[in-house]
Amino acid sequence: MKIQEEFFPTIDIITGMKLPKPEDPGSFTINEHHILDLTEAIRQYIVTAMPMKPLCKEECAGLCATCGKDLNLGECGCRQETIDPRWAELLKLKNSNKVKIANPNKQRKKVK
Repeated sequence: MKIQEEFFPTIDIITGMKLPKPEDPGSFTINEHHILDLTEAIRQYIVTAMPMKPLCKEECAGLCATCGKDLNLGECGCRQETIDPRWAELLKLKNSNKVKIANPNKQRKKVK
């Protein structure tokens, strides 16, 4: 993995005067002793390189998010259609569009 980041000085090397902070608050800086601390940059790269769903092997089915049963041993019987209530209205919209798309050859009446 290659790391490519830009570090901004906080002190001018020649004059010793403080430099303005970078516009981006997440920018990496070189401290007033001219020391480059790579800790946070490396931590961020490691976190983003980690898999979002770590599995023991590529074909692993994982664990049930509800009961924790090993899904490689079989189904657990938990209801899988738990919908976050905040998405309920979007689900209704999605389902209503399925009905309209189900018969695309049906001719539409022109409204005048």
